[in-house]
Amino acid sequence: MRAIITFFAAGVALTACQPSEIPTELSSFANLIEGEFATSPDNKDTIIRDRRVRVNSKELEGVWFYTQLNTGEEGNLYRQRLSKITWDNQAGAIIQTAYGLKNSEKFIDAWESPQLLNTMTADDIEPYFQKGCEQVWTKKSSDLWQGYVDPKTCIIASKRGGVEIRIESEGVLSTSLYQTTERGYDMDMNFLWGSKPGEMITLYPVR
Repeated sequence: MRAIITFFAAGVALTACQPSEIPTELSSFANLIEGEFATSPDNKDTIIRDRRVRVNSKELEGVWFYTQLNTGEEGNLYRQRLSKITWDNQAGAIIQTAYGLKNSEKFIDAWESPQLLNTMTADDIEPYFQKGCEQVWTKKSSDLWQGYVDPKTCIIASKRGGVEIRIESEGVLSTSLYQTTERGYDMDMNFLWGSKPGEMITLYPVR
């Protein structure tokens, strides 16, 4: 796949919110990001289905989603994560951070087993990225959000090269589409991989 795809979905809890206490902006964003997104049927080169399912476990405070990415004509499993989103009142933005699943195979196609998701606990998850890799979403209009992961703060250890690299990610989310892109840089901000500036992968809500 030409662009390495990473959806930084989830959130670091700045304040714990039960469903009845969810801020209006957080609720609005959660409604947009929940569901299934897919690339256009006309796009034969890049075939992606990205599904986000709400996790309503009493053991996990706040707003959580199970996310699963499948690619190609065969719908091959590409990635699974647990996501949490929170509202940062001081920044006026949504904070999004990803968590890994300790037993990811157990949760494949978990939307078919709601009880499996709704009984999840903190023992099922583990940190995925270091602090600094949260995606920050800011509202641009009534139904348009833009997300950004800053390469100045998002540094990960490359499993292939054994070196540290910087990650930059951009996202656009609205009622009509979801766009994402990611780039990798060395520590001196020299481009390594990913999409060119201005290029994004576009997915559409599956009705």
